[in-house]
Amino acid sequence: MEERLPMDAREALKTYFGHSEFRPGQETMIGALLAQGLDPRDAAALGCALHAEAGRAAAAAFTDICASAEDLVTFLPEAIRAIAP
Repeated sequence: MEERLPMDAREALKTYFGHSEFRPGQETMIGALLAQGLDPRDAAALGCALHAEAGRAAAAAFTDICASAEDLVTFLPEAIRAIAP
């Protein structure tokens, strides 16, 4: 029996959510969660939720027009605190 490699971020996005493209930064974030051993479905869901929450925090700090994908990494700790129980 051939051993299957773990699902990558793009494959997880397509399989579980039906999308073929990421927004800037999402693929890296989901890939990092997969590398930590999260189930592909959980990694995709959590990565998208963190990306969205960090985007909201960046937009609140810089306005929607001024926030960029590169700004999101600065707001990840805030996003994690907002999502964590």
